[in-house]
Amino acid sequence: MLTNFGRLPQLVIDGEAIGRRLHAAQNTHDKPEQGSIIIIVATDAPLDARQLRRVAAELVRTGSTYGHGSGDIALAFSTAYTVAHDADFIAMPPLLNDACLDPLFRAAANVEQAIIDVLFSAETVIGRNGHRRISLNEALEKRSSKC
Repeated sequence: MLTNFGRLPQLVIDGEAIGRRLHAAQNTHDKPEQGSIIIIVATDAPLDARQLRRVAAELVRTGSTYGHGSGDIALAFSTAYTVAHDADFIAMPPLLNDACLDPLFRAAANVEQAIIDVLFSAETVIGRNGHRRISLNEALEKRSSKC
């Protein structure tokens, strides 16, 4: 999962507005949303392309706020079928009824924990022209050492 999206003031973890506090402490100005989130989900549920597209749309809506310049991508695929490479015809196997998709939507919407894990796993990086982006862990350490 790539999580390069959202605005710092919007970061809420376990109900606590951590982003707002860090944003105020860093005295940064708001910039337009330009980040991205890329989410990939695999399921063994027997879904067709339309159903997978619906599940993928749920992922993007849950994991990100849109902004001009942001690039949000979700890919969903099913491993329920195998098709022989040299098959003369493909028989469509039974699909999951749309009325049974709710558990898959709930599972897809539950990406918050994965996003938080990625944020806390990130390290501070230094980019072009010495531009430094500190990790969430470092930002929280700096904040707690000031208290």
